[in-house]
Amino acid sequence: MKTPLRIRERLQILRDHWYSHIPFNDKFEQIDGKLRLLLDQLVDIRSLKPATGRLRLRQEIGVQILRIVDAVATRNGIPYWLDFGTLLGAVRHQGFVPWDDDIDISMPRDAMNKFISLQKELPDLLAVTTDPLLDVDTDPILHVYEKRTRCFVDIFPYDLVRGALSSSGCRTEWAKSYSMAFDEANASRKRGIQKFRDKWMAEHPSGSGDIDAFTVGLEYASATSNYRTIFPVDSVFPLRSIDFEGVKLNAPAEAEVCLRQIYGDYMLFPSDAGAPKHSIFDPSLSTEELRNILDDLSVKVREYIR
Repeated sequence: MKTPLRIRERLQILRDHWYSHIPFNDKFEQIDGKLRLLLDQLVDIRSLKPATGRLRLRQEIGVQILRIVDAVATRNGIPYWLDFGTLLGAVRHQGFVPWDDDIDISMPRDAMNKFISLQKELPDLLAVTTDPLLDVDTDPILHVYEKRTRCFVDIFPYDLVRGALSSSGCRTEWAKSYSMAFDEANASRKRGIQKFRDKWMAEHPSGSGDIDAFTVGLEYASATSNYRTIFPVDSVFPLRSIDFEGVKLNAPAEAEVCLRQIYGDYMLFPSDAGAPKHSIFDPSLSTEELRNILDDLSVKVREYIR
């Protein structure tokens, strides 16, 4: 009968083999759930190797897009912060989660509207839309993307909510009401969102325990139907500096608190570990073409941060 020590030694060998010979890349498959439970006990997730190959090139292109967005936002006094998987990567890996393939940042609603008005300051290599596949207004998320690769930075709008909407129960009720009132595929739905929100708020007065809070765009019902995306204002502001891929960028004041609220114990291996989330990148581009695009963007970055 094998002793627990010998079992642990064998698992250690498996761990070393797994991460030494199977790097994170485009073809990396989802880690089996049982192995993941063992990895949680044997592997510090912070020690994982960065991505390699084409996935790493796409990540590096994303960083250059983000640096340009950061330059435009900073120059014009537009607040933003790393969010969701990108914030998780910054806190846990000081860069990308090894299998992640896009970048998420957030802005207050009025700040995002100001950024949209300044999009002409972006270089011609980049484009701005709410849907990089269809190029139409089908969701509230803004995408700043590189035209040839479709690598992108997602910008999520945050709304300041007072009273009823700052509680999780009422936020869930809002999401249901919104979903019933607006067709998710209707590109014109945003024109009526403010009127609908004001009417709903008037019908749901504040309670004594309500607080001012930020939540992901109220029309983004699929992401804001529970408490995980409602943050007290002082959890977000004042913004702090954080390292991401060797670049100093903005993060929420209480980044770790926000991450625990979204993900729970974010030091454990997630169920989608190893699986890139998006498939809109152009597979016809060669590795050499990706490197050339990265070089082009790097030149633009140097122009923007002089």
